[in-house]
Amino acid sequence: FFTWVIIPLSVINAGVWLNGLGVFASEVFNADIVTTIWVTGLAVLAISLLSGAWGVVASDFIQTLVVAVISIACAAVALYVVGGPGEIVENFPGGFIMGPDMNYPLLLVCTFIFFVVKQLQSINNMQESYRFLNAKDSKNASKAALMALVMMLFGAVIWFIPPWASAILYPDAATQYSSLGAKASDAVYLVFARETMPLGTVGLLMAGLFAATMSSMDSALNRNSGIFVRSFYSNIVRKGQASDKELLRAGQIACLVNG
Repeated sequence: FFTWVIIPLSVINAGVWLNGLGVFASEVFNADIVTTIWVTGLAVLAISLLSGAWGVVASDFIQTLVVAVISIACAAVALYVVGGPGEIVENFPGGFIMGPDMNYPLLLVCTFIFFVVKQLQSINNMQESYRFLNAKDSKNASKAALMALVMMLFGAVIWFIPPWASAILYPDAATQYSSLGAKASDAVYLVFARETMPLGTVGLLMAGLFAATMSSMDSALNRNSGIFVRSFYSNIVRKGQASDKELLRAGQIACLVNG
């Protein structure tokens, strides 16, 4: 049950991701939300259905390059414009460490510890092990996990630098996208790219946003298809009598239905 229940839950998650992406894209490009959702969903489905796990890995790698390049460029420009890390810490409104209106600093520490424990529980399970199945062996899988750890440690700082700079340079940035409601503060990165970066950066930033959303969705489609075929169709429906070709077709149909 624990293995199967992830399938409907991931479909719901994908719908939430697509809706959020559609709302944001419609605000930036004045595009129709429904059209954005359809185009993105069909692109993810095509990648997962036609290319399989290795195609997903290849597309995710290219998408990672797009996100990494634009993130590093924005962080470097932000540091240059503001004047360096020291200026960010000194001029950050409301206190750099605790933020504004933080009366109980212990809450911040407890929240951090809670999320560390939560991530350890949600990542270290068999549902997430598919991330390492494409590695050559266990040693290379461990190296991949360590590489992800290092990249996330540095990436977290790199991703936060432009919003930190925006808090100093454009304190009213969120009001420019008030139609996003409670998520208006998420647009400060976009405001920084539009006001500070060269022309075309907003397009690259949106490409990175699409890439980040699609990379999670296409991996989930392949995972769900594998769960259905190996844990249900092969063992329960076909009693271990299905050929590899039949299992492949069943996986493609499951991927199509999930998509």
